[in-house]
Amino acid sequence: MTDPNPPIPENAVAALKKGDRIEAVALTKSAHGLDLAEARQAVDAYLEANPQTMKRALSERSTGGGIIALIVLGFAVAIAYVFFKGSS
Repeated sequence: MTDPNPPIPENAVAALKKGDRIEAVALTKSAHGLDLAEARQAVDAYLEANPQTMKRALSERSTGGGIIALIVLGFAVAIAYVFFKGSS
């Protein structure tokens, strides 16, 4: 009888800490010879037992993206202002 939720490998945990759940599933799949659904279940079980892993990764990832989005928005507004001011 196989373990329904085998432990995920360290490199999969590292992928989760970076916010890359898909990579974690792929690494777990290859490490244990599981099919895709079984690997996803194992990663989901790990995340349920360790919810802070993914929350930390998502919070770290979202802070940098917000700044970039704000800069891009600022440039878009400036370009639109110049374009519409010049055409009137």
